[in-house]
Amino acid sequence: DGFSKDLLTYAKAHDAVSVRLDGPYGSQNALHLLQQCDLAVVVAGGSGIAVALPLIWAIGSSRKLYDVEQLHISSSILLVWIIRHASHAAWAGSHIDALRKCGVEVIMPPPTAKNGHPDVPNIVTSWISAHDDNMFSGKAKTGVVCSGPDGMNRSVRNTCSSLLAHGRNVDVEIEKFGW
Repeated sequence: DGFSKDLLTYAKAHDAVSVRLDGPYGSQNALHLLQQCDLAVVVAGGSGIAVALPLIWAIGSSRKLYDVEQLHISSSILLVWIIRHASHAAWAGSHIDALRKCGVEVIMPPPTAKNGHPDVPNIVTSWISAHDDNMFSGKAKTGVVCSGPDGMNRSVRNTCSSLLAHGRNVDVEIEKFGW
């Protein structure tokens, strides 16, 4: 029910529909950051996946890290998607599968409603440390983008600060929904 249903009903009954689109919102800062980095980490909480998916496809495309025929993106990209209920992941399943087939590492901790919040700082720190040490001898430039609830955003920001204090080259962008 609502506007979307009314629009669909109208469109089905008419040959043409005039629409006005509004957006995009936000900035290109997160995309530019990830495009300039050796390692890319995108952390999404719930609907933050709406920020994460287009970013990952865009950086794969801009880096030319994938072969259209082979559909392969370098393993230098991590997506962490935290959801409250398992059913929340259902609509994005084919997108997540496609990213995995392209070589993106996808971590989806168990849903928070039953298991509580995952240890995002450990997930991010462990992945960055392992990939930076193994692929770049500890000298990788790492971009981290986070979009989700305030507490998760703060946790990721603090984790990146700690990584910087330990000598890692890390930049972070927070994509925030709200008013």
